[in-house]
Amino acid sequence: MALKKKSTTKKAPPKLTRKQQRKEKRKEKKSRRNDFFSKKKLEPGALVRNPDRVTDENDSPTNLKVPTENHEKHKKENLNHGGPNKEISTEQLRKKEKKEQKRIEADMRKQRSKQLLEANKEEDKIIRQMEKQLGLKKRKSKAIPKGFTEDGLD
Repeated sequence: MALKKKSTTKKAPPKLTRKQQRKEKRKEKKSRRNDFFSKKKLEPGALVRNPDRVTDENDSPTNLKVPTENHEKHKKENLNHGGPNKEISTEQLRKKEKKEQKRIEADMRKQRSKQLLEANKEEDKIIRQMEKQLGLKKRKSKAIPKGFTEDGLD
């Protein structure tokens, strides 16, 4: 009587069904996408530079300019003759600040008007969709339906 030996080889894991394979692919894709976007959040403003923000690149010795002697002489001369020029410079600074503030306000007004126009377009789009869903577009008569008048929507 011969006894059967059990095979000692490992069985291959059962093949995944097509549905399971697709499910795993979706999960992997989502995890890759999350990884990609989480890296972007670590460096805000990497593509847009903020002039107010000081960066390490600006502090590097290659970017620093050493003033020349001629430049230093002009600075000293300006300091010595600074009496009436200081008043003019403060007035000029005030004018520049007012001008800058007006420009910023004008930009804000333009941006606000653009936003309102976009909102109006979106609203019109929604209204058209609702009319289509309610069947108001295909009506031949322009009379308001009884259901609307009963509900007070006239």
